[in-house]
Amino acid sequence: KPEATAVKTLTLTRRSVPIAIQYPGRAEGSKEVQVRARVEGILLSREYKEGASVEADQLLFQIDDAPFRVDLERAKAQLAQANAALSAAQRRWDRASELIKRDAISRRERDDALSDLEAAQATVQLQKAEVKSAQIDLDYTQVKAPISGITSREEVSEGSLVGPSNSLLTRITQLDPIWVNISMPDSALLNFRSMLKRDELRFHDENRKVRVESGQGEEHGYTGAINFTESAV
Repeated sequence: KPEATAVKTLTLTRRSVPIAIQYPGRAEGSKEVQVRARVEGILLSREYKEGASVEADQLLFQIDDAPFRVDLERAKAQLAQANAALSAAQRRWDRASELIKRDAISRRERDDALSDLEAAQATVQLQKAEVKSAQIDLDYTQVKAPISGITSREEVSEGSLVGPSNSLLTRITQLDPIWVNISMPDSALLNFRSMLKRDELRFHDENRKVRVESGQGEEHGYTGAINFTESAV
């Protein structure tokens, strides 16, 4: 009878192990804003350095504001006229209110005075809105940065006519934070879904950490996190 051969045995146990996967990604700023002119006019100057970092509300471009200042002064003058007409209508109404008590005027005259007062009040409200609109247009001649970030090159040269129809002046990209868009093959995605259904794979929020490596294999100093998954492959 041959002697038994000594063998080593292993006891297999089932346990969870982390899975590390690697996919290509493309980094981009979290926001990219198109800076546009909101009023029509001649572009006088660029107030920033192309490619430089700017802060929110920083002046980027100056549009010729002379016509808009004239419009504002005209609107203010028309408001002053409307206020004068309102004062006159108010005085006529006050007199009519006293005279109607003594039956010194007819109700028709009283109603006419009231109508004149209401029309004058409406005109004042309209002229106030015109002044506000003119002020807004004047403020828009200063094109300011809507967000903080890195500027691109100037799209329109000084001296050009800009306006809402052809108003792209530059772009600003916000680099804090930075998004990394990761592309995953559909075969891998389907495999993950099958493993999830079979309870062979589980995702935990605390494990959705992402390390970013450059093309040379250097790892970025900060760890990212998955915060969005596109619905379409």
